[in-house]
Amino acid sequence: MQVYERFEIDLFFSITEKMTVLEGEKIIVSLLDKTEVEVVIE
Repeated sequence: MQVYERFEIDLFFSITEKMTVLEGEKIIVSLLDKTEVEVVIE
């Protein structure tokens, strides 16, 4: 596993299909391999 020391914008855009923001609730990041990552906003 590779650990990155800083945010790699080109890498982000090469693996991300879309981001969905549900106002005041959560952010869902959909990757090209169909993985979804949800972050709840508190």
